[in-house]
Amino acid sequence: MKKWLLTNVLSLTLLSTPLVTIACQKEKKDEEKPLSNNSYLKKVKSDKQFQNNKNIQNLLNLFEKDKNKQDQLVNNQNNFPDAMFKELSYAMEFFPPFLIQNSDLWNDFQRIIQKSKGVVVETLTKNWYWYLKNIEKFVFTYNPYGDNYGGELFDENRFWNVKKILNGFSLKLNSNVIQDIVKLPWYNEKLNEYKTLDEREVYYLIIDTNKAVGLYTWKQNGETKFYIAPDVLYFNQAKNINETKQEIANLNELITNQIIKSSEKWLNYEILLEDQPYNMSEEEFKESYKKKFYAKRNDASFIKPFNNHAYAEIINQALETYNQEDFKAIRLTWRTIDEK
Repeated sequence: MKKWLLTNVLSLTLLSTPLVTIACQKEKKDEEKPLSNNSYLKKVKSDKQFQNNKNIQNLLNLFEKDKNKQDQLVNNQNNFPDAMFKELSYAMEFFPPFLIQNSDLWNDFQRIIQKSKGVVVETLTKNWYWYLKNIEKFVFTYNPYGDNYGGELFDENRFWNVKKILNGFSLKLNSNVIQDIVKLPWYNEKLNEYKTLDEREVYYLIIDTNKAVGLYTWKQNGETKFYIAPDVLYFNQAKNINETKQEIANLNELITNQIIKSSEKWLNYEILLEDQPYNMSEEEFKESYKKKFYAKRNDASFIKPFNNHAYAEIINQALETYNQEDFKAIRLTWRTIDEK
């Protein structure tokens, strides 16, 4: 399965290059066509409905208290050119979000890959409103892997379960309506060394009753920063929103606990590899290395998009535990855009 998916990614990458020129020519023609009056009115109505959703209003208030600045943000992101869809589609051919370490696979395309990664990252860290407004146009693909496109276990039965539930391995949301929000911490206070950011919270945005998108927020220099995880969490056994909220709370607790487990695992591993200075006791050496370790692996590194030993690894391991006794949640990662 891994080989099959990887082969398809490589094939798509090689095929994308000549299509860019053709598509760009088509985009230019499309942009020359003005919207009809009916299409324009329909777009205005749709944009207004999305903005007036109480949960979107709550998010706008979270990021910007000033009403004029809120309107400016909404207006700017409502008027991004349609070419942005194509740009992101091409970017995800060279940098698919579920394949974090692809830079090492295609050295000849290093510059293109890094530029493509930048396009995806900018969307997830700057354009939250546009992303959520258009999320029903996105295609998400089943992703049981963590860093380096590798999971600890390959469970063939689970793949067939996913195929049965989704009728394939991909998903498009039916709607962009945020039905509810679950606000939780994305850290564990037991790990004080891990803390470099303030007010760390995750907002799980519930869509289609039993699906959720994670929006991670924190304060930096007095400003609210964010990262939209490029995943949809599908709680396939939840029958209503209340059940989904409970499943979210259960999974989030596993995620915060997994942050501690993963940190301790890598800390102990690196200490074993490091030579202890002759003038230090074992305890002094461990304490000294601990400070060095948490200076590079902390909450800021966890939330850095597509970072090693961070979000992707943690959520993958948490889901392994969560689904151990019963298959309750599917992680699907942003793969491409389908504007139909």
